[in-house]
Amino acid sequence: MREGVDYGKILGAGDKPTLLQPGADKLCNLFGLVIKYEVIKCEEDWTGEAHDGIPFFFYELKGRAYRGDFLMGEGLGSCNSWESKYKYRQAERLCPMCGRAAILKSRDGSGWFCWRKRNGCGANFGAGDPRLESQGVVRRINPDMADVVNTMLKMAQKRAKVSITINAISASEFFTQDLEDNPATMAEDPEPHGFTVDIGPSRHGAREAQECVCDTKLAEAGQINGAQKPPLAAPRLRSKGSEIKAAFAEIRERLGEVRYLEEMRRVGIGNVFELRQLDRIQALYDRLWAIAQQTAERAA
Repeated sequence: MREGVDYGKILGAGDKPTLLQPGADKLCNLFGLVIKYEVIKCEEDWTGEAHDGIPFFFYELKGRAYRGDFLMGEGLGSCNSWESKYKYRQAERLCPMCGRAAILKSRDGSGWFCWRKRNGCGANFGAGDPRLESQGVVRRINPDMADVVNTMLKMAQKRAKVSITINAISASEFFTQDLEDNPATMAEDPEPHGFTVDIGPSRHGAREAQECVCDTKLAEAGQINGAQKPPLAAPRLRSKGSEIKAAFAEIRERLGEVRYLEEMRRVGIGNVFELRQLDRIQALYDRLWAIAQQTAERAA
């Protein structure tokens, strides 16, 4: 088993390492365990009729681990659609002219435009236009809740499996499950629906303070303002949200779950999309790229 892939220390989880799903899979194979699952609770309100118009899904699974015919241990796992990572999505500004969610802020901060490449109408709007800025970009109820039903069922199964494995092999002395799904891990899962990078120049308020702290920590690490470049420069990111998400997912896999989360916490960021400016996102990516490259070189 590899630290950072199968298990690892996560801040807030105490002294014991947290058992991750890959580790649970390997331990089940090692001890010859076969897990059988049963859905013991299930609620599916597709229309939201019983929940104030908001669709609701809840699954609770019970699993039993067998070695041959002998029952080795049991465990429970549940997941529901009102967990914040499933219930909410990032709201989008709608074009006053065509009504499409294709509004971007101009790079120089002089106004807004409806981007044709996102099926927008190409209209331009001045800075401070109340028709746009009054809309805000706070989170909203996920309009596509049904799309994550299978994900929630798998998450309930995953949580049950880790619990069962720890119980079946009497591993609670060595591992914990407390933060196996901690919020920072899940931060990448609920992708901002239709997210695009806002590169406005202003800096004020809590979000900007967070970005300032991130800049400072990245500068201390030598990965911003050209202080130090990695031996092989990281690819340049574009402002498209899906491409940024894919790039960080790849670097997350290269680093391993625990190391990735540690480095994100080191700069005070739980989710890359908390950063609004592309240069800050690039600086964070450069740092993670350099660490992944150094790790690979040491392993070689």
